[in-house]
Amino acid sequence: MDTFKDWQPPKELVVVPQFVADWYEINKFDLEVNIRIRIADIHTKDRSIYSELDKWFMNEMNIPLETLIRMRDGYTIEKEQLYRVIFPKTTIDGTDDGAKYMLIQFKPSGRIFTSHAYNSLDDKVDFTEKEIRAIDERYMSFAVEVVK
Repeated sequence: MDTFKDWQPPKELVVVPQFVADWYEINKFDLEVNIRIRIADIHTKDRSIYSELDKWFMNEMNIPLETLIRMRDGYTIEKEQLYRVIFPKTTIDGTDDGAKYMLIQFKPSGRIFTSHAYNSLDDKVDFTEKEIRAIDERYMSFAVEVVK
């Protein structure tokens, strides 16, 4: 029975945003050095130009050093909230006629358009906040969270 005295249940994998996972994958082979370089670089910048990763590193709630070290044992990528952008169809006098138009990205060409109907499972209708803002910031006011 002594062989099991040191047994511990497996640790839960850390959950990180995609941009942290991307940085980790590039820097994992010399992780400690790359963490030090990153932190030194952050401290030379003005906060107004911090990247998303810089902000993550500087947020103590993320426990960035511990999290990055624990990623060596594996990690999962945080699922980003998805949205559908649904526009009301208005009549010429500006009233809502009840119809709705949805933002759609046509898969083959990547072209983005609105339509009152979509019938292709290949077309993209769910977008992350970042994707919506890249198209047009104003579209976020029409974004509805996708619940799965």
